[in-house]
Amino acid sequence: MYHQTNKAMKLKEYLQLAEDKGIATRKSYAAKNENDLDTYFAQKEVANQIEILMDKAPKVNVSFMIGYRSYFREVVKIGKTYLDKGTRMNRTNGYSCLEEISAITEKMKSDMISDSYYY
Repeated sequence: MYHQTNKAMKLKEYLQLAEDKGIATRKSYAAKNENDLDTYFAQKEVANQIEILMDKAPKVNVSFMIGYRSYFREVVKIGKTYLDKGTRMNRTNGYSCLEEISAITEKMKSDMISDSYYY
């Protein structure tokens, strides 16, 4: 059903996994709200298994901006496409100035934290 071979993961496959994980997560929240704990734990396990598969996708460090704020994050890169938690990182989705970096330093992390105090 899901990607389990050693072949490189394809973009379409990764996006399907992200969609399936979202569905399982929403079903688990709905079951929890209805006190249906069997369904809650079953859907939570499905979401966890999908997360394990998604974690096998190749990752790179990037810097990018959303509005006037800078971010540094490890994201999935499949082909030429960058994905942040299953969302394509492009201008349409609010991402700009996207570029790969070699590593995320402690200074970059502290800059993001100090920048968050202004918003």
